[in-house]
Amino acid sequence: MRRSFVCRSSPAFSTATAGSCKASSAPPPLTLLQYSICPFCNKIKSVLDFLKVSYEVKEVNPLSKKELKELSDILPLDEKKGKPYMKVPVVLVGTEKALVDSSRILAELLSVSPGGSGPGAVIPSPPGFYEEEDKEWERWVDQKLSVLLFPNITRSFSESFQAFSYVNKVPSFSFWDKMGSQWLGATAMWMAQGKLKKKYQIEDERGALMEALGTVTKALGGEGKSGGVGFIKKGESPSFADIAVYSSLRSIEGLETHKDVMEFGDGSLKEWYEKVAKAVGHR
Repeated sequence: MRRSFVCRSSPAFSTATAGSCKASSAPPPLTLLQYSICPFCNKIKSVLDFLKVSYEVKEVNPLSKKELKELSDILPLDEKKGKPYMKVPVVLVGTEKALVDSSRILAELLSVSPGGSGPGAVIPSPPGFYEEEDKEWERWVDQKLSVLLFPNITRSFSESFQAFSYVNKVPSFSFWDKMGSQWLGATAMWMAQGKLKKKYQIEDERGALMEALGTVTKALGGEGKSGGVGFIKKGESPSFADIAVYSSLRSIEGLETHKDVMEFGDGSLKEWYEKVAKAVGHR
């Protein structure tokens, strides 16, 4: 999937050179290596889309990880394993720099004041977009909400199989890549569900997820307000906090768990979700 940088206005890259608009084959400044159902990858995509930053997406084969192995020369070392980092998301800046870990990627790319431009520069964001409160929400999403998604989408083999159906839409995967990834990936996820629940001391994964959603709706203030439900920080537009929560939930769109999420509570969560989706404007 290509989101071309060519001849497209972007607040983050406002000083693009004339040469960058000459040919549609010009490489984009940022490339995201991802799994489509990864909440951390979706966080990066949603932030970049909201800020109208051009980037390219490259799907990683979840079994072979060949797309990551091809970058072993520039990927940072995983100190625990003594080998190149082999997890998504990875963001390439040009062809020489690889950023890893979603929180670190965004912390390095984002700037709270205008001024960055061009490949490798920080991305300017609106005032108040990425403050300490937003970072606290990001930590909660990364450590709580996103962790709860895995055991919820792998409660049965059929749900795991559904979760891995995204591989069938990846044009760069061969028929055997798709078959192997869906069947073996779904089996591995399903079998790992109990281990993950034990690791994070999760007894009732659905109940824990609903409780987490309650934390979000409480922050939103629910319905009954003039103009409907607002955003987490009560601003006129979404902040990073909204996008962090939204993108985690968006990663499971189309799955049974997502349907239950959208039916949660008094409808304020769904209303908020749709408002954030519209503001992000995925491309």
